[in-house]
Amino acid sequence: VAPHCAKEYGRREAMFLGSLVTVAGCLPQAVLVEIPHFLAVRFIAGVGVGVVTYALPMFVSEISPAEFRGVLGCFMQLTMVGGTVVASILNCQPWFEYQYSFAMPAIPAAVVALGIFFFPTSPRFALVTGQRRGLPDQGVEVAWKALRSLRGSDAAADEELNLIMESMAEEETDTPWSTLWTVPSIRRRVIIANLLQWMQQLTGVNAILSYGPAIFQSANVP
Repeated sequence: VAPHCAKEYGRREAMFLGSLVTVAGCLPQAVLVEIPHFLAVRFIAGVGVGVVTYALPMFVSEISPAEFRGVLGCFMQLTMVGGTVVASILNCQPWFEYQYSFAMPAIPAAVVALGIFFFPTSPRFALVTGQRRGLPDQGVEVAWKALRSLRGSDAAADEELNLIMESMAEEETDTPWSTLWTVPSIRRRVIIANLLQWMQQLTGVNAILSYGPAIFQSANVP
């Protein structure tokens, strides 16, 4: 769902849609008591979160200046961890009702939905859309306007637009799947990326994050 939305409709549009779905899934969780109904809206909220977490880093990387791209990309993970810590602390408080835990994620989702269109569109997406529709000049114009708004000068917009177009031209070259393993530099990245994902899951950190407060309470940790 997320790749299709981000590719066909745009990064901003995907985040907007995902945020609305998240809100629609989170708020009912605070009031529903029937388990099947609760699980259904929980699934809906998960779909919305999945769309946002797919489109957001893509959008950030495509609108950020090259020198800050990595830093801004890492901020997403940092905010997720920070939010998890805050949620764990709140869940330990006796006055914090469980309904709040399920309803509160709707607040940042609503902020994203209300504010995302104050950002210009992704320049890369504008170029890709123009090519796909057979209107490359229109795509270039939209991309340039977005870059002009983001960078603040015509010269900077022209320079980055040329870099993006050169990068896209290089990406049009088809390469076989075997490149993932036959090219040493790419193989190393694939192995590292997979190991990071697997090792993160094998540590059991998801269980700790989900049931941390209950674990500490059972262990009589104040």
